[in-house]
Amino acid sequence: MDNITINEIKNKLNALYKENKSIHIDVTKRKGVKNVLCHISGIYEYFICVSSDVNGYLESFTISYADVLTKQIVIREIS
Repeated sequence: MDNITINEIKNKLNALYKENKSIHIDVTKRKGVKNVLCHISGIYEYFICVSSDVNGYLESFTISYADVLTKQIVIREIS
């Protein structure tokens, strides 16, 4: 995913959202969060909203395109 732009990230995530709405993420800014299955609940101008089962409860959070661009969060389907 070298030299990718934010617009390319948005386009790929939009395609995934239309296809099946599921992604797998690694969070590099927190240790131990790898290959977590997330459901995309919305795509917006600067971020996406996702939900995931975390330790037995549903957690919703946002992922900014900047975090994906700087590899703070890795989305396996687009990396």
